[in-house]
Amino acid sequence: MGNIDYSRLEEITVRDQEELDAIPDDFTGRIYIEFGTLYNRAIVRKEYPGSVVARENSSVEARVNSSVVASGTARVAARV
Repeated sequence: MGNIDYSRLEEITVRDQEELDAIPDDFTGRIYIEFGTLYNRAIVRKEYPGSVVARENSSVEARVNSSVVASGTARVAARV
């Protein structure tokens, strides 16, 4: 995604794990996840101040203290 000034964004859509992992811990905007399958889930490892939403046909794993909302046909699994 190149050089992104996250402080200027209110929302961002990510389509792969590299894009998701690049988002700073203090990003306050909304994060939309549009990737991940049942056998190769997107993994959210951080607790963001803003909301994280899995949408489309995404499959997401929320780890540690992270939280993810599923929208539409998206699936979310929680792990400790």
